Amino acid sequence: MSGAFSSEAQCEAYLFSQKYPDGFVCERCGSVAAPWRILSRHCLLECRDCGQQIGLTTGTIFENTKKLLCDWFRALFEVAVHKTGVSAAHIARVMGFSENTGLNWLRKLRAVTVNPERAPLSGEVETDTIFFNVQDEYGKGVEVPVAVAIEVERNIDKWGREHAMPGRARMGLLENQSAEAMGKFLKKNVAKGSTLVTDGGTEFMADAASHVKHKPEVTGQDWERARARMARLNLFVANFKMWLRGTYHPSPHLRLLKYYLDEHCFRHNRRKSKSPLKPLQRLLELACRLKAPKWRELQGASFSPT
Repeated sequence: MSGAFSSEAQCEAYLFSQKYPDGFVCERCGSVAAPWRILSRHCLLECRDCGQQIGLTTGTIFENTKKLLCDWFRALFEVAVHKTGVSAAHIARVMGFSENTGLNWLRKLRAVTVNPERAPLSGEVETDTIFFNVQDEYGKGVEVPVAVAIEVERNIDKWGREHAMPGRARMGLLENQSAEAMGKFLKKNVAKGSTLVTDGGTEFMADAASHVKHKPEVTGQDWERARARMARLNLFVANFKMWLRGTYHPSPHLRLLKYYLDEHCFRHNRRKSKSPLKPLQRLLELACRLKAPKWRELQGASFSPT
C-alpha cells in the first residue's frame, strides 16, 4: 500500500484511471486531448480545447474533501484489510483525526461497499427474516425486520463427499414483515429461476416468490430440524451478530443499520480472497465511482436507509 499510493500524484493517477478507463473525454466539447492539471487547486483538471474545468473527485466519496487523497486511501486500506472490521476510534487514532471526523469517514466508506451492478444470487438460496434490536430517533430500543438471503455452495471433496457451505450473501432492511416488502428484496437480489429455501413464512407468499422456485419447509417447534435446514443462513446470522457486538458494542441506530449490513456482506463475500489486497482493490474501485451520503443527509429527518 505504501509503495503503490505513497504520493498524492500516484493517488490522483489511480483516480483518473478509474474515472476515465478509456481515456479522457471532455463532457462539453468531446476533446480527447490530455487535460491540463491545475497545480494551485486540489484534483482539478482543465480541458485543453474549451477550458472546461473538471474536478477529479466529483461523483466520488472524495467530493469536496479538504484532506489529501493519500489519507483517504490509507483509510480505505484500514477498512479493507481488517477482517473483523474497524471502529471510528481506530480510524481516528491511525489517521490522527478527531473521533467525529473518523466517524464521518467510516460512514462514507461503509456506504460504498455495495456494487450497484453486482450479480444477483442464483442456484439454491436460503432466505429468512430476522429481527434486530436497534435505536430509534429517540434512543429507544426497537425491533426491525431484516431480510437475509445466502447462496448454498455444494462442494465435493477429494473423497467424493458433498459439503454445503455458505456462499454469497445479501442482507436488506425491510419496511415491514409483509410479502410486498419481501418481494422487492427478492426481485432485486435473487435471480429468476433460482430455488428459494424458506421456513414457509407468510412473507414468502406467491406474489413475493413468483420469479423463483419456492421450496418451503415448515418445521414448527422442531428447532433441531429448523437449525439443520437453514444451517448456512443461521451460521451467517450468528457471525453477523457477534461481529456487530464485538466491534460496535452498543445497538446501532436505525438509520445506520443498512450500512452495517452492507459492510458485513462485503466482508463475508470476500472472505476467501487469497490476497488481502483483493478487497482493497474492489473498495478502491467503488470509492472512485460512487457517491456517499453527506453528514447532513445522514442526520436529516427525511433520510431513508432503505
